[in-house]
Amino acid sequence: MYNRIKELCDEKKISPSRLAVTLGFSKNLFGELKSGRAKSLSMDKINKIADYFDVSPQYLVFGETEKSAIEDGLSENRRKLIQFVETVPEDKAELVLRVMKSILEGD
Repeated sequence: MYNRIKELCDEKKISPSRLAVTLGFSKNLFGELKSGRAKSLSMDKINKIADYFDVSPQYLVFGETEKSAIEDGLSENRRKLIQFVETVPEDKAELVLRVMKSILEGD
């Protein structure tokens, strides 16, 4: 993931440490990610980075070939719904799923 973030920073001519400060993260976050001291980023941070660069979170995490969030074929609302679902804690997932099904079924 660090390499994709670094590549995007290079394209925008911004250093990873400057990006971190701009987004309200620790200045050393990306250095820790590069060195392996930070194993991953929270979905909140991934979404902020993706929004900043106008890429999909999937591109940052998985390196999918399509960088643009717009080109993934999903409407903005569906994309937001997927991003929301990714943030649901595992212990709440079943409850959220039941509520969503209830809404769709009109109960």
